Amino acid sequence: MAGWKEDEEDPKDLYDLVLSTIPESSEHSIPRLFYKLMDLKVDDTTLLNYSIKVQEITSRLQQLGLPIDDKIKILMVMRKIKSNHSRWHSSLERDLYGGTLTWESFMLDIMITNS
Repeated sequence: MAGWKEDEEDPKDLYDLVLSTIPESSEHSIPRLFYKLMDLKVDDTTLLNYSIKVQEITSRLQQLGLPIDDKIKILMVMRKIKSNHSRWHSSLERDLYGGTLTWESFMLDIMITNS
C-alpha cells in the first residue's frame, strides 16, 4: 500500500497520514465541525471526555485552516464547568487572567481531577 510502512505500529501515524491526504476541498466540513464544537455538552459525557472531544475537533479545524486559540478552548470548557464547580471555575479564571493557565495545564488538571 502506498505510504504505509509495515513496521509502523502507532495507529495515530496512519490516522495523521489519512488526515494529511484529505484535499483542502474538505473546507465545506469546517462549518459542520464548528457547529459540532459549539453543540458539545458535558452532560453527555465526563468532563475529561468533553475536553478530549474539544481538542479533537479544534485540532481538525486547525488542520483545515481554522485554528482555535487556546484561550478560546479554555473559556469554552470553563463555561461548561461553572455551574457544577464554581470554586474551581473562580480559581481557573484568576489563573487565566493572571497569565498562568495554559490549555496543556488545564487538560492535565482535568485528567488528574477525573482519575
